[in-house]
Amino acid sequence: MHPALISFVICLLAVIAEGLMAGGDIRQHFRDLKLPKGSPPMWLWIVIGLGYYAICFTILYRLLSATGGTTRHVAIGLLIVLLAANAFWNYLFFRAKNLAATFYFSLAYGVVAIALLVLLSMIDRTSALVLLPYIAYLPYAGVFQYLLWRLNS
Repeated sequence: MHPALISFVICLLAVIAEGLMAGGDIRQHFRDLKLPKGSPPMWLWIVIGLGYYAICFTILYRLLSATGGTTRHVAIGLLIVLLAANAFWNYLFFRAKNLAATFYFSLAYGVVAIALLVLLSMIDRTSALVLLPYIAYLPYAGVFQYLLWRLNS
């Protein structure tokens, strides 16, 4: 199977898992929350999500197209863990509505993302550069989640 098709299917399955974990009416959940000042509008969250999946697709495609051994397989595994963790985050945030758990889970998620960045920097610098904007976004996301938790506890 072609690496682009495999990458697309993996990302599509992650999107489906994210939707199933989030459940229905996510817009209402956001309306029910006290949001920190300067919170992005819903359309910007959608753009961030699309960017995330474009990054994941690109990295998966590059890793699946490359030759290599165990390190490449570990990087693919870490990226799949990241996609699965992102879907589970949606469960914690939208279904369980547990903002504290969401915040703490995001800290562990960040560790996985940084581990992936380090690994990619050793095996595929271009993929590491592709991941870098998302890594740069994670501190903002963490602060946003912390403020959201504190405002709504």
